[in-house]
Amino acid sequence: MTADHAAGGGAPALSEAFYLLSFASTHDGVAVKMRLRGKVPFTILPTPRGIHASCGISIRLAGGDYPRALELLAPLALDSARLLVHRMTGEIGHYHYEPLE
Repeated sequence: MTADHAAGGGAPALSEAFYLLSFASTHDGVAVKMRLRGKVPFTILPTPRGIHASCGISIRLAGGDYPRALELLAPLALDSARLLVHRMTGEIGHYHYEPLE
């Protein structure tokens, strides 16, 4: 799968913290992509191996874009069984995954 840089923002720097949204189904992942497209910059990527219970698709957001993304996603009413959020910090190959409630 290729990365999808939406809204012209590109991917955040790899050394800064970012948020990773992963989904229980590809349907939810596509719904989130459509909701964010053109409003918040994001990158679509395969879910990292360290995160389990996912359909394999994730969306990466820069830390500063995360609050706006949550506002945009509220109408989708995705609960924690359908949407998993991790705050990720570190460097390539040495990420720390912090699940958020």
